[in-house]
Amino acid sequence: ATAYRRWCKERGVEPISITVPRAQTVSECADALRELLEHEPRPDAIFALTEKIAVTVVQQLGELAISVPRHIRVLSGSDGDRAAQALPPISAIDLHPEEVGAAAVALLYERIEGLDTERPRIIRATLNARESTTGRTGL
Repeated sequence: ATAYRRWCKERGVEPISITVPRAQTVSECADALRELLEHEPRPDAIFALTEKIAVTVVQQLGELAISVPRHIRVLSGSDGDRAAQALPPISAIDLHPEEVGAAAVALLYERIEGLDTERPRIIRATLNARESTTGRTGL
């Protein structure tokens, strides 16, 4: 959120941000989306923190006859099968949960063994660009 706000400030654009509660039901997502679409100018992109929200947003935009990505681009903050198989496929950030899990197990083992666990573990995320932001099919 900080980078987005900085980007907006550098361009003299007012940031638009709506938070959907953690227990994101379809109706909560739909309500937040309607609120977001009321802003003028209408946003040209939506970042959804989770894959579940991103898929719901794309479905709701379709029901409103708003084309993804022609009218609004959608990016998910986490990746998985639902994002990859959505229509259109949703661009997403792969957080590499298998690697995170392996690092967590190694960290737990080190802690149990009394080893140094204070050093940071860095697992780089990967952007999987798909049709929802690129407009190109078959990526």
